[in-house]
Amino acid sequence: MLPLKDGQIQIFSTGENPCKLISSLEAKAMCITTCRYKNKKCFVIGTSQGNLLFYDYETLTKVHRVVLVPFPIIKIYYCGYYDHIDEECDNEEFDDSLCLVFEDRIVRFSMKDEKIYESLLIKGSEISITFYGIMIFGYENGEIGSVYFDRSINCELVEHYTNGIKIHPLKCLQEIHL
Repeated sequence: MLPLKDGQIQIFSTGENPCKLISSLEAKAMCITTCRYKNKKCFVIGTSQGNLLFYDYETLTKVHRVVLVPFPIIKIYYCGYYDHIDEECDNEEFDDSLCLVFEDRIVRFSMKDEKIYESLLIKGSEISITFYGIMIFGYENGEIGSVYFDRSINCELVEHYTNGIKIHPLKCLQEIHL
């Protein structure tokens, strides 16, 4: 699945080279990622209207829609109990979450309760990457912002500042054995 600038999603076959277009969805999509929603492997799409659309990973049928906020969702990152969505979580206390990136803030959305639990005022960016729960944002002025999911406290969002430059914590790097 590939979101285009016009909000359309194009679905390609992966069994051929070059890939062939199979289908298109009109979803006003801004971003897409994979997740486990209600213990089911899904794609989740963030829209320009602030909605979350969940689609079954195998059948590509719509599973659920959450009308969240009236702002575009720039990026979505998933924080599950495991790093891979293929593994089901047997810890019922753990709350799989999505990190939703907006223009002026980042929020943690609980998929269990379908509520926003945290909000950090940090400028979002389309130029971003995630690595083992660390989200790194690049800005036009050359600054870098960083937020990470603290899985020890149910995917709580943590932001760090060091001498005015936002970076990820050394503790987090040690945990992922770099």
